[in-house]
Amino acid sequence: MEEERTVNGVYADSNWGGLEVSVVDGTDYLFWRENYGAPGAWHRAKIKETGGGRLYFVARGSRVHLDNVLRV
Repeated sequence: MEEERTVNGVYADSNWGGLEVSVVDGTDYLFWRENYGAPGAWHRAKIKETGGGRLYFVARGSRVHLDNVLRV
C-alpha cells in the first residue's frame, strides 16, 4: 500500500481536477499526483529554479511553477 501524504497545495488545470502537491520540509524535492475525482499514484520531482528566481517542478513533461500552486 502506498504511503499516505499530506496535500499541501493544488494546481487546478481544468474544472474536473488537476495536480496535488505534497512538500517535504528540508529537501529539494516534492511529491505530486493527478486527481480528477480519483487520486493517482504519487510521483517524486526535484524542485528547480529559473534564472529569474521562480521555483518549479516538472510534471507530465511540463513545468509547474510553485507560485501557481494554491496552498491548502
